[in-house]
Amino acid sequence: MAKILDDGLDEMAARAYQGMPLRLVVTTCVAAVVTLLLPWRICLAWLGLELLTEGISIFVTRPQAMGRKVGPAVRAAHLANLMLGAMLWMALGALLWFDDVPGGPICAVIIWVSVVFFGQNNAYQSTTGFVVGGAIPGLSMLAFVIAGPNPHHLPLIPIVGLLVLALSFVADGVMRSLGIRRRFHAAQQSMAASEAHYRLLADNVTDVIALTGADRSRRYVSPSIEQALGFTPEELQATPNYTYLYAEDRERNIAS
Repeated sequence: MAKILDDGLDEMAARAYQGMPLRLVVTTCVAAVVTLLLPWRICLAWLGLELLTEGISIFVTRPQAMGRKVGPAVRAAHLANLMLGAMLWMALGALLWFDDVPGGPICAVIIWVSVVFFGQNNAYQSTTGFVVGGAIPGLSMLAFVIAGPNPHHLPLIPIVGLLVLALSFVADGVMRSLGIRRRFHAAQQSMAASEAHYRLLADNVTDVIALTGADRSRRYVSPSIEQALGFTPEELQATPNYTYLYAEDRERNIAS
């Protein structure tokens, strides 16, 4: 269970929280445009349900956006809400598929494909997030087109072919995202190992080693400073740089 509800879901939730204003604008605009094809009451009901999922999303994504760790229950709630939102978009596409206006099925396919490509963005943070928010809706869309009603008697072979092609592009993007994520984690682990080796060496040498940042703040002082100058590393880090230099040397170092 811990592997399914991984830490990547927290990163995904934080991004979802940050993107909420844009999603609200897009959702409202889509509902307004679709009133040209569907009864306004249906569009209003759909918009209300989508806004409800966004309202729930505030409670299940805000803690992660604030940098707080959450438990499996909140992560599972976020996933469930993500799937609900995605399936509502798929349902809107299904309503357009049955619409009497010829443009309805075209809009349906556009919405379906958009949802799947949007779900692809989750693959970098969490494979589980992509499966719930992209793969499951995408496969549901494909099954609906292949096995569901065809009220307009459309030629399904080219439509299904294009949908499969779109899903193939998504799958390729997901594999690339996962590859980038793996390399990122490997680089992080390598950097952490290098830092640990450096700190082990610096903490045990008798010479004084200090690290200063570009902003002239002290980043590290080796423990040997206590034997050399009588200060603990913490005491020296709390003092401004160049405090114990001669005045002329201090000005020269600052100028350089």
